[in-house]
Amino acid sequence: MSINGKDVIQYTLTTAQTTDGDMQHQPILTADFRFMVVTLKGTGGAAFTVNFLGSDESKYALPTFFTPLEVKDESSATFYAGSYTFAGDATIKVELNQNEVVWFKINMSGHASGQLDATITLANNL
Repeated sequence: MSINGKDVIQYTLTTAQTTDGDMQHQPILTADFRFMVVTLKGTGGAAFTVNFLGSDESKYALPTFFTPLEVKDESSATFYAGSYTFAGDATIKVELNQNEVVWFKINMSGHASGQLDATITLANNL
């Protein structure tokens, strides 16, 4: 895929309400990219936490262990230590330091209401 003449890959994830309040997405292989930007949009009275998780395990098999990743809000320069909590409808765009991150995933926990739409953009040149 190419956006503005640059090679990128985008993943779009939509998570609706779940019966147990938690949702995990399959990990995404990020080892071959230098930059990652995640756009999160909480709608429908969003009340939940989004966790940013990474693994440095080999890219040749799905990882078994993930650790929380610090992310930075692109508009406010605020750092979030591994998660962001929605307390109403909002859209945020965060960037992640790609050093040593081979796999990335998000999960939603503490879901009380609302929906999450997430777009994960991976690129070597932004």
